[in-house]
Amino acid sequence: MGIGPKMRHRSEKTSPLRSIHRFFFQTLAGWRIQDDRPAGLERYIVVVAPHTSNWDFFVGLAVRSLARMGDVKYLAKNSLFKPPFGWIFRALGGYPVDRSKHNNLVDAVVAMFDSGEIKGIGITPEGTRKYQPEWKTGFHRMATQAGVPIILCTFDYPKKLAILSASFPLTADPAADDKPKARVTRKRKRVFADALDGTGDRDPFQAPAGGALQ
Repeated sequence: MGIGPKMRHRSEKTSPLRSIHRFFFQTLAGWRIQDDRPAGLERYIVVVAPHTSNWDFFVGLAVRSLARMGDVKYLAKNSLFKPPFGWIFRALGGYPVDRSKHNNLVDAVVAMFDSGEIKGIGITPEGTRKYQPEWKTGFHRMATQAGVPIILCTFDYPKKLAILSASFPLTADPAADDKPKARVTRKRKRVFADALDGTGDRDPFQAPAGGALQ
């Protein structure tokens, strides 16, 4: 199945939806999941990057199901939540984000962690589907203010490999990180390079033009 050994001992029963995801995503499409999260990790932010394809959403749903991350919600642009299909994205754990307004999203997410409304949330730090090596830093403030670690997630389409990294904390002082996005980017490159036996200095994860699940 490809789930890392650190997570295999989880005793959740296999749901019908998980069986469907396993059949289409792994058996038919041939994807694998490398899951390096530590056992017992209850609260965290999932930083998903690079986000360069609409297929990321469907791959992400399959990975969330197969890696037993059903309690992880996600942030998405508010236009997806409008009728007639908006209820589907909400039912799948989505929270709308209005990018045209400068509302305090960081405080809202931190409040949801503090109240127990969420235990985990997925964020795409680039803010666009175009490849963007520089990340927005809202996830850094969310993680440090909520007191939760982050894990890194990427989808390597050419190799059909989804990677969930080990967790790591961020410091409370961004200055100590020498630009938080730079620190996270260096960590991301090390994690992905080790996992893919690559150099970590390229963008190997672009979805093929014909689609992700071919």
